[in-house]
Amino acid sequence: MIDLKPVIARLKAEGMANVEGVTGLARIASHPPQYFPAVYVAPEAERGETPERVASQNAGIFDQRVGSRFTVVLFVGGSAANKDAIDQQLKDECDKIEAALVGWVHSDAGGRATEFDTSRLLSVGGGTTSWGIGFRSYRRIRKTTS
Repeated sequence: MIDLKPVIARLKAEGMANVEGVTGLARIASHPPQYFPAVYVAPEAERGETPERVASQNAGIFDQRVGSRFTVVLFVGGSAANKDAIDQQLKDECDKIEAALVGWVHSDAGGRATEFDTSRLLSVGGGTTSWGIGFRSYRRIRKTTS
């Protein structure tokens, strides 16, 4: 699985203070966000491309690129004083997340840039809205075989 710590570090470096990994997202029912925007990074899926086996002297090298999808889950909360606050905050924060990650190269991606994949509404209620923004990055599995 792709290491999501560099993604979290990238978002924090771009000014997003309240960013956690999948553990924070898993605890959300018992520990809802106290500050908004709240951002969580979670793995979604991986798919291997056709592997290559490169022969060497007495063994081979197994080399496979893996496409890794992850989701950035964004929670925003609005103020009753401004009926459009959630709408604007959602748009602004989505723009920041996309700007931080699209084109950025994950340390495991072998030089290939992170790509936007998909986004969707996850939930609305209790004064908060959650939106999932999906991205695609890459990693390699490379090892010597006999």
